[in-house]
Amino acid sequence: MYNVTGLTAYVEERRLPLIAEAVLKSKSASLMNLQTDIKSSAAINLVNTNPVFQEGGCGWQAQGDVTFSQRIINTGLVKVNMSFCDKDLLKTWMSYEAKAGLSDESLPFEEYFINNIIDKVKAGVETAIWQGDTSSHDATLKHTDGLIKILNAASGVIKPTIASGTSAYDAIKAVYMAIPENVLDKAVILVGADTFRTYMQEMVEKNFYHYSADGYPTEEFVMPGTNTRVIAVNGLNGTGKIVAAALDNLFYGCDLMNDNETLDVWYSKDFQEHRLAMSFNFGVQVAYPNEVVMATLA
Repeated sequence: MYNVTGLTAYVEERRLPLIAEAVLKSKSASLMNLQTDIKSSAAINLVNTNPVFQEGGCGWQAQGDVTFSQRIINTGLVKVNMSFCDKDLLKTWMSYEAKAGLSDESLPFEEYFINNIIDKVKAGVETAIWQGDTSSHDATLKHTDGLIKILNAASGVIKPTIASGTSAYDAIKAVYMAIPENVLDKAVILVGADTFRTYMQEMVEKNFYHYSADGYPTEEFVMPGTNTRVIAVNGLNGTGKIVAAALDNLFYGCDLMNDNETLDVWYSKDFQEHRLAMSFNFGVQVAYPNEVVMATLA
């Protein structure tokens, strides 16, 4: 029999690491620039210089300029509230653990529940990073705008047209060819895991001599004939979107600096049940939209 008497302490002792795990460890978030201590919104401060070459010789003529601009990360505040009544388990196969927990008010299967909830929160954050839309009625997506909506609204985003019926390989190649030269050396191409899987199978069918299965299980692959990585992210699943950008051009913002972000589990004597409360915020932004390519695979 499992000894669960210490599991409540497990949650309290690891509250901050667990919150960080839930908020920061989606794959897309881990790839982006992290900006913390954001309560609701914050500016990404940008500087662009324009030095001008002049004829050499004597004299002084100032030319060129420095342009300051901002992009704003708006974060959405999210909470998760759940309750667990041990008595609901008494007529199930889990009853032995529920009975063991009734006397000491510890939550049966607590570690499994907490880890599973964190995994589900990470998956939700991953999807919202890309597909979030504050006009949506979807419980996961409505808290903040994701990168697809942001890039669709931004001016300057490069949007090559992908004809209906184009293969994943040719679509990804078209996106690669549209990447601006000034960011090509550090750009990556981000696709959904579904598009990535199709792309890899097309590589097999083409029988490229340099094809390798190294893309699994990491779901990253260097595009043949280039130094550019194609990376699968689950947040783009089902969208058909192909996004090319330098990772330092993509920003993920959250707080992680105060008591508004919590993960607590406790036993409520008033309601005779265990309760879980999680609260956090997050949002995304792109610094230079004109250095991003986004296309749609029909």
